[in-house]
Amino acid sequence: MNEKNNGKRDRKNLIQTILIVLGIIALGAFASFKYYQSRIENLIYHERLSQMESITSQLFTNLENVYQQKWMDATIYKNHMLNVSCQTVDQLCDFMSLHNQLCELDRKQAQLIAVTSQGKYFTSDKVLHAVSQIDRFTTNSERISYITSEIITGQAKMIFLEKLDKPIALTDGTKEVSILYYGFMQNMEALNPYFKCDVFGDSSSVYVLDQTGTKMFASNDIQLIAGYNAYSVLSSMKYLHDQSFEDTKKKLETNNVAYSNALLNGTEYFYSLRNMKENDWTLLFMVNSKVVATNTVLLTETIIRILLVLGAIFVVAAVGIVMLLMVRARQKGELEIELRNRQELEQKNAQLDSVNEQLQKTNENVTVAFKAAELASKAKTDFLSNMSHDIRTPMNAIIGMTTLIEHDKDNQQKVLEHVDKIKTASKTLLGIINDVLDMNKIESGKTILTVGEFNLGEVIDQIRSVFTPVMNAKKQTFLIDESVMKQKWVVGDELRLTQILNNLLSNATKYTQTGGRIELTVQQLDSKNDKYAKYLFRVKDNGFGMSEEFQKTIFDSFTREESSLTNKIQGTGLGMAIVKRLIDLMGGSITFQSKLGQGTTFDIILDFKIVQNEKRAIESRNEAQNEADLSIAGMHFLCAEDNELNAEILSELLSMEEAKCVICDNGQSVVERFEQSQKDEFDAILMDVQMPIMNGYDATKAIRNSKKPWAKTIPIIAMTANAFSDDIQNALSSGMDAHISKPVNMITLKKTIHSVKENEKI
Repeated sequence: MNEKNNGKRDRKNLIQTILIVLGIIALGAFASFKYYQSRIENLIYHERLSQMESITSQLFTNLENVYQQKWMDATIYKNHMLNVSCQTVDQLCDFMSLHNQLCELDRKQAQLIAVTSQGKYFTSDKVLHAVSQIDRFTTNSERISYITSEIITGQAKMIFLEKLDKPIALTDGTKEVSILYYGFMQNMEALNPYFKCDVFGDSSSVYVLDQTGTKMFASNDIQLIAGYNAYSVLSSMKYLHDQSFEDTKKKLETNNVAYSNALLNGTEYFYSLRNMKENDWTLLFMVNSKVVATNTVLLTETIIRILLVLGAIFVVAAVGIVMLLMVRARQKGELEIELRNRQELEQKNAQLDSVNEQLQKTNENVTVAFKAAELASKAKTDFLSNMSHDIRTPMNAIIGMTTLIEHDKDNQQKVLEHVDKIKTASKTLLGIINDVLDMNKIESGKTILTVGEFNLGEVIDQIRSVFTPVMNAKKQTFLIDESVMKQKWVVGDELRLTQILNNLLSNATKYTQTGGRIELTVQQLDSKNDKYAKYLFRVKDNGFGMSEEFQKTIFDSFTREESSLTNKIQGTGLGMAIVKRLIDLMGGSITFQSKLGQGTTFDIILDFKIVQNEKRAIESRNEAQNEADLSIAGMHFLCAEDNELNAEILSELLSMEEAKCVICDNGQSVVERFEQSQKDEFDAILMDVQMPIMNGYDATKAIRNSKKPWAKTIPIIAMTANAFSDDIQNALSSGMDAHISKPVNMITLKKTIHSVKENEKI
């Protein structure tokens, strides 16, 4: 009995000892866990600060670069203004209006301003405005920049001004005005993309503060800091990691940048302050802590979970050892282990099933994407095939006609007929190239609308004169109904509207059989706004029509209807795609109905602003038409053209206008010939861009920097095949006065020359 009791007591003591040891181990493990958890949290905090520093440093650097770029723009605008002689305020405002258009400042949400010595400023609207924060002008600084907010609209604007080397005296009616500063006013909303941090998304905000912490501008509608003064909010926050707002401000004063971490209304935030160079602004970047170093936090939490799981496994294993010492509990422990293993296996199987399902979906998506890529590749292959055919057709005509001209050189009548056919083929080839370039500009977002006053009736008359001979040649009936038009003078892009109607009518006559019927209806619809007019443009034909399959892709690029009736018709397959994108750009809509063998009807609805003063619009149109008759007879030009054939053509075209020219085959030769010239020897310089030895941009800069007194004022006009908006901006930025694209249109060239010469006189 005693031995039995002793055995029970020994087993009991053993179990107690094991439990005590396990308890000590558990306490040690818990203490170690808490210690390393504290260290890990500290490491995470510094990792978050490091990420904040890395991301915001790049953001602030980008903003400072943008700020420096704005100063460079201000310097360029000032230099352009100094090159123009202005005697009156109206002349200065007209120059600013023209410069606003040439530099596309409206698209950039900016406008030029000229500040007087009395603290007032002019814009292109010829209205004298009061300058806010006038005390900044008492310092007589060479550069002035600040942020102002309009009372009515609430829009924040950044001002960039450079002091003129010498004030410019102008007359404004009966009084004199002295211009002291010149620069531009930038809408801060246009800078929102530079304030945006894609890493943190909508969980961050950027503010521009003055020295007292007052908010001058917030980058978006999501403002994490409410109120008028940001420093008041920051100082009231509950700071973490033994920090305070006073410590943050001291770091800002010492290092010009500071980072901190605090609670606002129970939510943890990180923020950084950065003093801007060359001004007294401070940038505040604030972000919710939940999006800072999320990967690091997720990894750390995963590690902690793993440690907890490992600790749990350790405890379970220890309990298993105790239970192994207990004979009666051995089978139960083994059963629990087996059950646990089975559950883990089931979980793994479930995970594998989920992964297999995801892989299957991925394969399906890849299959769909592959088919779409095949269709896109086929469309472009078909397009290249069509383009090869469509380009070779007019090229074959041009080459063939030149051969016939050589054969019939003694028969003037036949030569003239061959020349007319060459012109027709050349226009066809140029139209194909323009379609491709138009589509490229539209898809790259570089197409902009040129808005102005025009007469819808004149547009319809022009279309009638263009298409009537074409349709008469095919014995087609062409009817135009413009009876329901109350207002004809509207504001919009006349060229793009004409392009849309030309494309639709061109398709209608091409895809309508000989003897068919084509109708153009222009109808003014009811509008709720008396300042705007809504118009319906309907193009209807009884031609071949379209299949239901093709109707699904009619507005896609590089697509054309393929059938025995249409295969012989030339085209790029871009016309309808261009029409659709231009209508979208103008804020309109296009719908259509079509059946094979019955014809097609297109309905376009567009809104145009109504011209209030038709008399003034008519006078402006007459003045523009009179400009087409301007003469350049007797003028002498210095020309840059490296292509011998183009040089010969340019020389002959100028000779036909009774003008003379000196042609150089590279930019360096143009600069050297200018240095040898006498004052008034050349009326203007016609500058090609892509040339050997020295390009047109560098040649222009070299001429503008010449010591010749007239180097700053001689008109320089870019005349190049580079016709995109970036090319125009590059030409103006290099110091050129205007830009025209090849092939050269003499009417456009003459109007441009006289326009630049008139500006030279101002």
